[in-house]
Amino acid sequence: MNTYTDEMKKELDYIEKLISTPNIIRDHAINSLKNFKDSDLKNTEQIKLKNAIQSIENISNKSINKSYGIIYNQICILAVSALSAVLEKYFINMTKQFEKIRLPNDLKISLYEIKEYEFDMKKNLGNIILKKDNSINFQDLKSVLRAYEKYFNKNIKLDDELKNNIIFYQQCRHVLVHKNGIVDEDFIQRIKNCNIKKYKKKNKIQLNKNDWEKIKKYFCSFMNKLDSE
Repeated sequence: MNTYTDEMKKELDYIEKLISTPNIIRDHAINSLKNFKDSDLKNTEQIKLKNAIQSIENISNKSINKSYGIIYNQICILAVSALSAVLEKYFINMTKQFEKIRLPNDLKISLYEIKEYEFDMKKNLGNIILKKDNSINFQDLKSVLRAYEKYFNKNIKLDDELKNNIIFYQQCRHVLVHKNGIVDEDFIQRIKNCNIKKYKKKNKIQLNKNDWEKIKKYFCSFMNKLDSE
């Protein structure tokens, strides 16, 4: 049975392919150069070819990671979007289980709106709620937890480490997309005790391999928590 945790892992595995891109390019260049036949080249050309191959082979993973550091920022953006999509799918699927949903008294749905969805409430209730409740933001952990408690009576308890890491990387995504990666006062206020990299105002967000490992770990841990509820 495919779980939401499995789905999250699949999305992260797909995103992770971006990290291997520099190495793929390096290896492709080396293999292409090695396909030349030394016997077809003059001595000076053979020396140049060998030097070119050696030069590319000497490009270390460390230097690649430094040069392509922007990749880690981009995969954070993609990972938060993937988490948001899986969480939204979870929400919509949960609303199809009428016995589990708890509709608030202030949620008003007209007959005209029901008609727009061809009177199929079981299939479309989740989309109707998301259209009406602007407080639900699947890229904000606090909003997600409030929504699950409000509509499904799920009081999901997360330890501080898990909660802080998810909030931090969600907010990093916001700054990378909307603030050109520059930390501002709004970011500082939003993360408060979740500032795991000790960023200060006007700092530039720069994520790395360690951040990516944390993103994979904590995003999947959160989905595993939902799967087990």
